[in-house]
Amino acid sequence: MTQQDPAPADGSAPATAGAPGTSGNTGIPGNTGTPGNTGDARVDEALGQLADLEGLPVHEHPAIFGQMYEALTGALGALEVTPDPAAPGPGHAPGR
Repeated sequence: MTQQDPAPADGSAPATAGAPGTSGNTGIPGNTGTPGNTGDARVDEALGQLADLEGLPVHEHPAIFGQMYEALTGALGALEVTPDPAAPGPGHAPGR
């Protein structure tokens, strides 16, 4: 519960921002809770699978999360990483 969301007078639980069945506002400025364009189609597609959760029984959610994990791991692994030549090498301890 936040300062903007006082407890309802009827004693029921307040709606949680971003919870299923609510407006989807996550409380993060500019974030509507709806996956948008991340700039990587593979990531957008994986995040789009979140919509598949609605209406599914909870026991089926892990399969969707597993698919998302595999897709996101694949996208991350496909990134080309160029080492920073100014970065300290392995085993470098700060202050030494």
